[in-house]
Amino acid sequence: MDRPGLPTTSATCRLILRDGKEAVRAYVFECNGKEYVNHLERFTPERRKLMEATAEAERAGKPPPPPPAAAGGTVMWGQEFKKPGGAEWMAASNLAKVGPLLQAKCPDGQGDATLVEP
Repeated sequence: MDRPGLPTTSATCRLILRDGKEAVRAYVFECNGKEYVNHLERFTPERRKLMEATAEAERAGKPPPPPPAAAGGTVMWGQEFKKPGGAEWMAASNLAKVGPLLQAKCPDGQGDATLVEP
């Protein structure tokens, strides 16, 4: 299904503002013919800065900068998730909290949730 105005690639990592708020990635799932947003994703300012530096290095034909020690060798460093309308962003590294959120289930409990690709 086409969604006018939504980016279909993550080739850029620039901060995008919409109505004065930071835009986030919405994970849309389908259940029994109905679509819903299961969770939202954003990157911390530190992760976004590293992503931008990596993209710039790639354009210049240089090796990417190393991640900071705080990243701890995990690719999930600097990612945050939350439920739509939720107040708290949860660090992706906190699997006890974020793990159940990322396991999409149909809101009515009937059927299997399927990720909708843009």
